[in-house]
Amino acid sequence: MMDREAQNFVTILTKLHPGTKTEKLNEIEQKIADNLGNYSLKVSIADGAKSNVEVALDKLGLVHFASLHVIRGEVSPDKSKTASEPHYLFLELTVDGPPDDAINKFVDALSDQLSIIYGCIDPVLKNASEIKKRLIADQYQIKRNPWPNLYSHKCINGLPFSGTAGLDLKDMHDDTVIADYAQKQIQAFDRQGSAADIFRHVKKSIIENHSDATLGRAWKRASSRKRTPNFAEDLDSSWKENWSQFKLFTAIIPSWLKLSALLVFVAIFFFMDYIFGLSGETKVHEIIGLAEGCVPNWDKVRYTGSP
Repeated sequence: MMDREAQNFVTILTKLHPGTKTEKLNEIEQKIADNLGNYSLKVSIADGAKSNVEVALDKLGLVHFASLHVIRGEVSPDKSKTASEPHYLFLELTVDGPPDDAINKFVDALSDQLSIIYGCIDPVLKNASEIKKRLIADQYQIKRNPWPNLYSHKCINGLPFSGTAGLDLKDMHDDTVIADYAQKQIQAFDRQGSAADIFRHVKKSIIENHSDATLGRAWKRASSRKRTPNFAEDLDSSWKENWSQFKLFTAIIPSWLKLSALLVFVAIFFFMDYIFGLSGETKVHEIIGLAEGCVPNWDKVRYTGSP
C-alpha cells in the first residue's frame, strides 16, 4: 500500500480587535487582494506564467483549496462605527496531512504575504512563528447542528465544502497522467469494439508501457488504492458527520461531569454489591463497560490495580 495522506478541512477564525474601524477593515482587505488576490490569474491567462503565490503552493504540494476573507461584524446603529459583533479574518484550507503540520508548512510557503496581512492586525503577527501559533490556536470544527457553542471544543455552525476524502494531491496528479495517456490511446484505437474492449486495450497498453516512467509510477500508485474514493456527501464518507440527539447530548456534557457521574455510579454499584453480592469479575466488567461509554479516550487508560 502506497503512503497516502488524509485530506482535511481547516477552518480558522482569527478575531480582530473589538475597536477595529471600517477604514482598517478596508486596509486589510486591500492587503489580501494585493498579496493573495486574483491578479495572478491575469498573468497566467496571458502567457502561462505563474505568480509567486502559485509557484509556492505548487511546490508545497499539499494545499487543494485556500481562501482568506474579512468577515465584518454587525455595526452598532450609532455613528461610532464600532462593531456590535466581532470582526474576523477567516481562513479556509483543504490540505493533505494533519492540520497543524499543514498550517506550519502553509505559513512557511507564504510567510512574506501572510506577515503583511496578519501584521496589519497585530504587529506581533509579522513574525512567521507567531502566525503559526495563532492560526493553530484559532482553528474551529464545523458542525451541522444549531448548537455548536454547546460543545466542549471550539466549533461553529456550518456546512463543510465538498471534496474527496480519499484523494491527496499526488493521487490527483497520477489520475491526470493516466487520463491524458488513456485519451491518446482511445483516439488512436483503430478498430471497432465495445467499451469493454477499448478499456482492456488501454489498460494493457499502460501495463506494457515500460518507456514512460511517470506513467508507470502513476499507475502503480493508483492501483494500490483499496477502493474508489468517495465524495464528502456519500453516506460512508469519512467526512460525513452523522449525529443524533444522544450524540449531541453526550458531546455537550463536560468530561468532568461525566467522570463525576461515573464515580457516583461506582459508589452505588459497590453499595449494591455489598447488599446483593456480585462476583469480583462481574464488577470489573460492568464498571469498565460503563467507563468506555463515559470517559473520552478510554482506550488510553490502563487499569493497574486488582479487583
